[in-house]
Amino acid sequence: MTPPRGRGSAICFNGQEGHRGKQTWGFGDMARLDVVVSANGRAVSDAEVLLQEDNETVWRARTNTDGIAYVFAGLYESDRRNQGTYAVKVRSGQEEKTTQGLDMMRQGALKVDLGAKATGSEPSDQVDLMFVVDTTGSMDDELNYLTAELKDVVQRVSDEHANQLGLRVSANFYRDIGDRYVIRPHPFTTDIDKVVDQFGQQNASGGGDFPEAVDQALRDAIHEHDWSEEARARLLFLVLDAPPHDDPQIIDEMHKLIEDASSEGIRIIPVASSGVDADTEYLLRLMSAATGGTYLFLTDDSGIGGDHLEPAAGEYEVKLLNDLLVEVINRYVT
Repeated sequence: MTPPRGRGSAICFNGQEGHRGKQTWGFGDMARLDVVVSANGRAVSDAEVLLQEDNETVWRARTNTDGIAYVFAGLYESDRRNQGTYAVKVRSGQEEKTTQGLDMMRQGALKVDLGAKATGSEPSDQVDLMFVVDTTGSMDDELNYLTAELKDVVQRVSDEHANQLGLRVSANFYRDIGDRYVIRPHPFTTDIDKVVDQFGQQNASGGGDFPEAVDQALRDAIHEHDWSEEARARLLFLVLDAPPHDDPQIIDEMHKLIEDASSEGIRIIPVASSGVDADTEYLLRLMSAATGGTYLFLTDDSGIGGDHLEPAAGEYEVKLLNDLLVEVINRYVT
């Protein structure tokens, strides 16, 4: 079962696919700024980073364990920004620093050092792992695989960090309007056996049309759970093979949810399964890029599900899914 490595935040479709994906999901010609935050030369984890235009905050993010946050202007077609100069405000503990007069198109990486008095250079030991899984009829193989392998993944991460991490896991399942349920959430817990039991109680059923209630699942995941206020990493694995509905109000909701996840430091890590088309891939890769996540995808090598879209990701490396999940989690907590 061998899906490939996620390729980070690059969006490298051909012109036709990229243009169609932008139109379908309402994305604009975004400008991204990498903000690198340190305190007396050491990376500051989970610092709040605000991008401002004319004293109005237009994007919020939090730094990862390398002290890096990504902020965006003009991410959505409805947002006609990216026309002038910007400011970046960084907050960590009682320390705050603002850098004025930034040109998003020419700036390059922005380095901000908060000084020796800043707190947060030692990251929290808390790690939140959430799995949001489509359980409609086509997702039977993926659901069974996660049921069988999730405990091994969590245990390996814990062991590799000498059991010093405060790992919490949440399992959440969704289908679509008109199915037996739309969302079936479970709170964070430190009991991985309980989470595996929650997976084992699910079956893949329902659906019927292609789109599913991705927006409702993400709204519940982001806003209705007690994510840690301070964390080394907050990772949301979105396992799915279909997009949200493309009604205008749902697209607007998806835009807002992406912003909310970025603001809370929740990294969306899609796991694109069999059935994902090019437009869905475009959306998932933008979601991961905008939240500092990683785009993962299954291939026909995996033996999981049906045929898989050939990804628009250039070169990639095929790995076992449980190995890949351990590698990705470690990437965010190390």
